[in-house]
Amino acid sequence: MDHKLITLEKVPHALVEQIVATDFSNLLQYYRDENLCQLRVGISKVQKTPHCYETILFDWDDVEKDLFLSELFGYVETVYQRNKSPSKAMGLRPQLIHYPKDVGCLGSHYHDNSIQKIGAVCVLQSSHENGVFYVERGKQIYLANERVGDCIVFDFGLVHGVASYSTIPDGFFEKGDANKIDLNEIGRLVAVLSSE
Repeated sequence: MDHKLITLEKVPHALVEQIVATDFSNLLQYYRDENLCQLRVGISKVQKTPHCYETILFDWDDVEKDLFLSELFGYVETVYQRNKSPSKAMGLRPQLIHYPKDVGCLGSHYHDNSIQKIGAVCVLQSSHENGVFYVERGKQIYLANERVGDCIVFDFGLVHGVASYSTIPDGFFEKGDANKIDLNEIGRLVAVLSSE
């Protein structure tokens, strides 16, 4: 199968206005204070790629209690439905992923797409226009000018990742050095549906 990026969709304008008006720094700090965030730094065991990100994984019941999160993840769910990939039936859960400024990244990787056919990444905040990439013929291809409110929809078997904003020191991922990460500066924040 020839893997291609499917589309770059725009989130509805009213939802983009809510995204822009949300203080995500305070929201993330609230989730940290409630011990709902998990910082993941290191090299993946299976695909041997580096990663540095913070996740907040929700249950659907929790999301439905918050109007903004309900509308946000409701939109992402409709993207899955339009692409014939029923996320709730597959057990996917709402997740926010925070890539800290400078060191936040997710190395080139792919997923078994026999069950989950697509991935959908909704950009909530970004300090850089390029982040999400896919790999074609050994080269990283970036989406030009990603903006808040963009929803990147792609074949889930496509090799893809999220680039860091700067050069990361040698050995950073091997050490899993969380002490050197400034979580207060958001590099990129996205909403996805995830199985983990």
